Amino acid sequence: MYVKIHHKRAYVGNSGRDSVEVVDLEEAVRTLAESPDPKTAWFPAVGNGTNAGFDQEAKKQRVSYQRNLTEIAPVYSLSVMDQAVPKPGGGFVQSPVAYVASNRLQLLSFDLNSSYDGQTTIVDPPPQDGIDDRLIGTKDLSPSGFAIDVRAVPRVTIGGQTLDLALLLGVDRLWLFNATNPRDPQPYVSRSFADLGLPVGTARRMDVEGTLAYVMFADRVAVIDFSDPAHPFVSAVIDGLGSDLRWISVRDGFVYTLDLTTAADGSLTTSRLRSSIGAAAAVAYVHGKDRTSCTNPVIISRNTDEMVQAAESLRK
Repeated sequence: MYVKIHHKRAYVGNSGRDSVEVVDLEEAVRTLAESPDPKTAWFPAVGNGTNAGFDQEAKKQRVSYQRNLTEIAPVYSLSVMDQAVPKPGGGFVQSPVAYVASNRLQLLSFDLNSSYDGQTTIVDPPPQDGIDDRLIGTKDLSPSGFAIDVRAVPRVTIGGQTLDLALLLGVDRLWLFNATNPRDPQPYVSRSFADLGLPVGTARRMDVEGTLAYVMFADRVAVIDFSDPAHPFVSAVIDGLGSDLRWISVRDGFVYTLDLTTAADGSLTTSRLRSSIGAAAAVAYVHGKDRTSCTNPVIISRNTDEMVQAAESLRK
């Protein structure tokens, strides 16, 4: 399951239920607050007796890319941005558009305008084609491959133009699209991580801030600059983060990673949260510390690039 929060709504990508669900968070919280039985309100039983995870009245939409009811259509990752969506008859409508990574070798885009609220089954008015009308874009990945993560990046200035971009992460490459028209995203030439000069490794997840993609591998994070989407390049590699990274998040140039560490005898597994500086936008103030006073300068060994005294850092 993958969740993105956008404008007080949760967009839930569900690998088990073959769908994207749109949940009104204010309504879900209000139902919880007003219920005499919060446990039942928050985890109501659905038809098969299992917990739904949220009040079902707060579910505003459900949409799938299934072409028939037997097709397996999981959603591995999704990302949402507001866009002007071209209407079939002309003009535009402003909508939240969800970009999805799935088991198709494609970039998928969904128009989840609030005018569709209440639609939890397929929207397919005549002439019917068996495909939900909210699925507005399907674009093949080239070279062909599976995407494991996706990020929507709105309003990026490139070559004097303001564009919306979509990035998909594969285990060995990035796919970048000009997604300004969500009905017809245009691909840039895809570069493998080997093309970018990175060592062999399998990408696991990514986060994006500005025009920097932070790609997490098992034991490092590669920072890829896509300010020119046709010519991305590696601007930094952060290592020393452990050997089994599981999650990444970036804020103001600081990179936060979560890793698992298992004791040598296998008796204990622990998680560690680490923070690193990934971009020049991050500001850190460092000064020496000797338990009683703060002193400068901070002395760093030329041989190891490590501090040779205790220090304290303030991050901004």
